Amino acid sequence: MTDLEEILSAFEPRMYVDSQKQWHEELSLNRNQQEVYNDYRLIQYDILQGEQYSLQNGFFN
Repeated sequence: MTDLEEILSAFEPRMYVDSQKQWHEELSLNRNQQEVYNDYRLIQYDILQGEQYSLQNGFFN
């Protein structure tokens, strides 16, 4: 999660804040950043709509 925070300080639906605190409507990420963001999205889905494996396996402990 700290990797993601370095890439995107904050985000809301269709709005993103980059490391320079600038808001953007579109993501412009390099390959590594995109992989970190995709991992985050998978964890988010797991917690909100999936089987909550990340919670059961102590991912946040």
